[in-house]
Amino acid sequence: MKRWLRYGLFSLLGLLLVLAISLSLLLGTQGGSRWLLVQVPGLQVDDFNGRLGGSWSAQQLRWQQGENSVQVMAPRLNWSPACLLRLTLCIEQLHSGPISLVFPGDEQPSSEPFSLPDLSLPLALQLGQVQIDSMQLNGVEQLQGLQLAARWTAKGIQIDSLSLATADLQVALQGQVQTSGNWPLQLNGQLRLPAPEQQAWPVALQLNGELRERVQLTASSSGYLTGELSGWVQPLAEHLPAQLRFQVASFKASAELPDTLNLEQVELNAQGDLQAGYQIIGSASLPATEGPIAMALAGLLKADGAAISNLSLTAEPEQQVQLSGELNWQQGLSLDSRFNWQSFPWQRLYPLDEPAPVALRVLNGELAYQDGNYLGHFAAELDGPAGAFSLQ
Repeated sequence: MKRWLRYGLFSLLGLLLVLAISLSLLLGTQGGSRWLLVQVPGLQVDDFNGRLGGSWSAQQLRWQQGENSVQVMAPRLNWSPACLLRLTLCIEQLHSGPISLVFPGDEQPSSEPFSLPDLSLPLALQLGQVQIDSMQLNGVEQLQGLQLAARWTAKGIQIDSLSLATADLQVALQGQVQTSGNWPLQLNGQLRLPAPEQQAWPVALQLNGELRERVQLTASSSGYLTGELSGWVQPLAEHLPAQLRFQVASFKASAELPDTLNLEQVELNAQGDLQAGYQIIGSASLPATEGPIAMALAGLLKADGAAISNLSLTAEPEQQVQLSGELNWQQGLSLDSRFNWQSFPWQRLYPLDEPAPVALRVLNGELAYQDGNYLGHFAAELDGPAGAFSLQ
């Protein structure tokens, strides 16, 4: 019996040795690595150099199956097999040129809300330096300049640095995300927005909460626009419920505008979701000559358009201008608006060297726009050098 047990142990050790030698030849040599890549269905690798079990690079990597394809230009990977001895996958360097993903698919998007599973890796993951030049999905650029350094342990993901850009903005983040339970997170970073007049527009971000439930958002904007944004959002809930508040002490859209058009004490509040729409309530003040003029906004913002129930400027109860209407951008841009002018002192907002010879007392009308065409009507009462007159 002992003899058979000894023979069995020797056979098992011999088998393990053969497997170790085979893996070493396949992953630890350039010839073995190339042979392994050839065995992957639909995979084509150009100018492969290195070994899969350590460091390798290629001019191009392309995988295709039917109409689906993935193309990676100039991939380069350097990882440490020795880290596996401490149950950690250490990727020291992962660089890639442009990545193109083509997944045409004619399936309709699911109406079910996205849900997060509990993730538990058998190995810890350590990412030293990850860099992706750009990524396209079905010909549309999704991101560019992705750089990441992170660690994934049993406690979750520790993001040391994450930066990426699109055509219009840049974002940089760091923090922690746990990958179980309600996925609690704590992230902070900076968002850089495009701004007119060659001015920088950085936004400092803080995200705290739980991805599965509610995330508290705080943002501080500076540069082109100085303001504070606070509130919460449920990023994974159906129709994206949110409640936000935006406050600005002072803002002028362009340096060429007179100081009388400087928006002060701006406050915007939004609450709702994408299905029902977000109710928008706003107020501001304009430092016009002879006293401030109040601005008010009330409306409903949806994914396909906006309904403005009131946009008004009021100097006195009998001196105001009001606008309401519907704006739709789902299929082109269309507008259906109504306006009412009652002796509004517009020259207090845009002073002239000399008063205008004609004063507008009353203006009521409607204006519609669609497909480059305008349709409207108005009735106006004015005062001129020759006395009162009307226009229709």
